[in-house]
Amino acid sequence: MAVGVSRNTGTVGSVNLTLLGSVVSSTPDPAKVSYSFSPNPETGSGSTLTLNVGANVPTGVYALTVQGQSSSDTEAAPLSLTVTAPHTVLLVDDDYSTNNSSGSTDLSVSDSLFRNLLTAAGVGYDVFVVPTHGNGPTFDQMKGYARVVWYTGNEFNRTLTGADELSLQAYLDQGNRELLLFSPEYPYDIGASWTSTNSKAFFANYLGAVGGKEGGLNHKSFPVAGVTGTVTAGDAYTVQKDTPLFTYTSAINPASGTDTLLTTPADPTYSGTDSLVAVATGRKGVGTASSSKVVYVGITFENLFETGSTNANKAQLLNQLLSY
Repeated sequence: MAVGVSRNTGTVGSVNLTLLGSVVSSTPDPAKVSYSFSPNPETGSGSTLTLNVGANVPTGVYALTVQGQSSSDTEAAPLSLTVTAPHTVLLVDDDYSTNNSSGSTDLSVSDSLFRNLLTAAGVGYDVFVVPTHGNGPTFDQMKGYARVVWYTGNEFNRTLTGADELSLQAYLDQGNRELLLFSPEYPYDIGASWTSTNSKAFFANYLGAVGGKEGGLNHKSFPVAGVTGTVTAGDAYTVQKDTPLFTYTSAINPASGTDTLLTTPADPTYSGTDSLVAVATGRKGVGTASSSKVVYVGITFENLFETGSTNANKAQLLNQLLSY
């Protein structure tokens, strides 16, 4: 924060800057707001104020005062500081769209949808934009968040990197963490089959899958239903063919202890007969601490509709998945 210093005619020399207020401390304190000015004393026309809000400072608006004192004068200016609670959700934008590759601020359909839905749900979140074909956030960048929402949109050949899988495993191993992964092409990308995870520990042990397969649902419209006894009970949706994104879908062969949340008729084993298969799953007791949760969504969530092309159903489903 820039602090300007206007000198009256005849005022020379340095100005010592101080921050005053009931919550202010000149040294680090978890219950206070510490500060520094650079430079201090100020000798030109301004200084930079840096604030460090301690972890135990309650949220609220605080009235502070910046005081400047020279050899001949003392002046003060008011400063208002608003302290808000840190965000508990990290939204990972990994959909290989314009803002991932060029640093543009243009948002894709997926980017706008997930941001708007979280905002509408009253969820405070930070965003991590994954560089095209690069790695997502590291463990250190995720560890302080209670929940990670990760989407890959139409990305199909580098959904989660090996580094991403390891980072997510370490994140979930902390305990009491949640991951919502919207990535319909993840099983395809790792070369999974209906009965094989292709030796991917993350797919098997954290998503709780025996295997997964596209099952002939790409570029098609099809019905999706919630499962009785789960958070999605009574839901009935339609995934539209290639609207607004290309429709990609993976059916999941869930392992014991993994809950099926959404189903659709499909034939992932190519037997010639459709059966109800899981296209969204949830698993609790994940990680070495056995207390994290993972929800995996294998449909193109952006193409999910009821009657008419509104986001009401997407908001409903997202809220249900958040409450799993």
